[in-house]
Amino acid sequence: MNNYNNDINNDNYNNDNYNNDEIQLMNDLSNQTANSYGDKESNFFLALVSGTAVAFICSILMSFITYLTNRQFVIMIFLTAFLVGSSIRLLGKGKGIKFGILGSFLTLFSCVFANLIFIYSYFGKTLGIGFFNSLSILGLSGGFKILIDSLGFKSVLFYLIAVFIGLVFSMENLRKHF
Repeated sequence: MNNYNNDINNDNYNNDNYNNDEIQLMNDLSNQTANSYGDKESNFFLALVSGTAVAFICSILMSFITYLTNRQFVIMIFLTAFLVGSSIRLLGKGKGIKFGILGSFLTLFSCVFANLIFIYSYFGKTLGIGFFNSLSILGLSGGFKILIDSLGFKSVLFYLIAVFIGLVFSMENLRKHF
């Protein structure tokens, strides 16, 4: 038993193997590593609320512009990802991966929701009925079926890029690397 206690007391920090500058550097590096993904000021709930609000607003705007122009502009998808990610980062003040995942998820949600709104609006315009009537005729499964059938390689690629943008701009420590 005494050997065990002697081993604990003879670690490198207590054995004068390092000078004060080296010990200070090791402590600083240890603190930076331990705290790089967490922050006492971060607020996940505020990030969730702000990100959801921005995602919803961007969905409405993106579907409205797509409806008016009959074109979906890629810049709108990327701008949505940037705005959702930035709102999560600025208001949630998070550095952890959960903030990045939230940004990615809300970006994808915003793009899919905008496309669904456009599908129901266009269907209603074609038949001369209102949005909610087209929603009741198609149902959610009909809207998703049209959405999936209309997806192409470019759409999936742009959505993946947008999800990545949402991830990067949601987290402060990741954004610094890009």
